[in-house]
Amino acid sequence: MTQVLMIFLGGGLGAVARFAMTKWFEHAHSSLSVGTIVSNILSCIILGFIIGYSTRFSISKELQALILIGFCGGFSTFSTFSYENYKLLVNGSYGLFAFNVMFSVAICIGALILGLRLVRFAY
Repeated sequence: MTQVLMIFLGGGLGAVARFAMTKWFEHAHSSLSVGTIVSNILSCIILGFIIGYSTRFSISKELQALILIGFCGGFSTFSTFSYENYKLLVNGSYGLFAFNVMFSVAICIGALILGLRLVRFAY
């Protein structure tokens, strides 16, 4: 039950952080949602770091649930990413759609790997 509460708390914090990130990048006049992209990249770095850290050091299941499932789940957003790409398709922005999907997937996988490797440098 404690893990469920930690996921709940982390999810709320992550969702609020994503909202703040979206508002922070609202001024970026781009067809791509910079706030969503940055949130997803940062979430992947955090996820990779915590996974890497937890393989070297002991982290409680509750803290893992708070950060990995809750915060990262609330901070990153596949549904928003999907909707934004859908809008690009509907508007006929096929090249931008293809770029956004390929760029986001590649950069987020790279960000996860970066997070995993940061543990080596930090500890």
